[in-house]
Amino acid sequence: IYFLQIVLKNYYSVSSGNE
Repeated sequence: IYFLQIVLKNYYSVSSGNE
């Protein structure tokens, strides 16, 4: 389950950068 971890990390990064 690497894809899920990458997607989650990317999503978190986007959410954090979307401040």
